[in-house]
Amino acid sequence: MSIIPGVILGGPVASRDPDAFCALVAGTGIQAVEVCTGKLGAADTAALAAFMAGWDTATASHGLTISSLNCSLLPTRHEDIRAIFRSAADRGIQLVKVDVSPYDTREPYEPLLAAARENWAVLVPLARDFGVKALAEVHPKIVCHSPSAMRRMLDGLPPDAVGAILGPGNMTYEGWEDMHEAVDILGPYLAHLHVKNGAWERSPGATPPWRPIATALEDGLVDWFETCRELRRAGFHGYGILEFLRDEMNNREWITKDTQHLIAAVKAAYE
Repeated sequence: MSIIPGVILGGPVASRDPDAFCALVAGTGIQAVEVCTGKLGAADTAALAAFMAGWDTATASHGLTISSLNCSLLPTRHEDIRAIFRSAADRGIQLVKVDVSPYDTREPYEPLLAAARENWAVLVPLARDFGVKALAEVHPKIVCHSPSAMRRMLDGLPPDAVGAILGPGNMTYEGWEDMHEAVDILGPYLAHLHVKNGAWERSPGATPPWRPIATALEDGLVDWFETCRELRRAGFHGYGILEFLRDEMNNREWITKDTQHLIAAVKAAYE
């Protein structure tokens, strides 16, 4: 399969320990786990080692692999990121998501974008030292909140060292672009995929009256069959990491249903 289903520990399942989480998702069609290391880093090397050892054991016990690491560190935290990159390299993990500067709508955007780009340029030699790729995620409320903004931030930096996570579900909240254009805009930086869906619902009396919600993969604004077709056209091969963000998603039935929807979309596009 050209897109391998994986899952990330987040939302209501974030409190689960590695073994319980891997037991929950094993056998649902999930093959890999993106491990969130949080803010662990150089000052917590013993804690980081113990944390990753727990995930090594849990994934191996349940027939899963670790696809990628996901840290909650800004790119200016060089020594902390070095520790995360080393942990990834020691396990043969090539993809590490690093946080991107949030934006404040009261400040001019262009200086924020320029600063973010400078920070990511500094990550290039660090990523190459460890043979990993630093990933920025298309995500609401950060500088690269759309594929176009992501391309502006990364353009000119070497795609062997830095790349982008396409998050169509995030784009239903902010930064929506046509999927055909989105994969073309990211171009050589398209390196990883986060999988979820979302929609908007009206809440009478709320300000503003509309709010975004997470949905089942087949129910939201993202057409995952179309998305997979566009990813195949762009030559994407890699992991598709599912996210489950609501309480009712925290069960095996929901995870299996969403995973099977992704698998069906991938088969329709790639086979």
